[in-house]
Amino acid sequence: VTVKKLSNGAYTGKITAIRPLPFKPLVETCAKCKGPLKDAPYMGLEIISGFVQDPKKPQEYINGKILDPLSGKVYSGKAKLSENGRRLTMRGYVGVSALGRSTTWIRAD
Repeated sequence: VTVKKLSNGAYTGKITAIRPLPFKPLVETCAKCKGPLKDAPYMGLEIISGFVQDPKKPQEYINGKILDPLSGKVYSGKAKLSENGRRLTMRGYVGVSALGRSTTWIRAD
């Protein structure tokens, strides 16, 4: 996923490389997505959007949306960047943050 800052200050992320999951065939389209994203190719698919830097905590990002391309569901999200800028911990949730799941992405150079 390549993450970019937009001119309005929000961050977005698009899939730029796909790796197959172990013991599963490689799927190349978002079959479970809804609306205009139905059967959209994974390559170039925007899976994070709307994240803005928290003014009180510069390493944290809030008010985002996260698309899980495997389930087709969209979640509210927040993220935190590690001190060294190498790890981004994303949390997707429904309603309140306590009802969610976190994952950590590691920067590839």
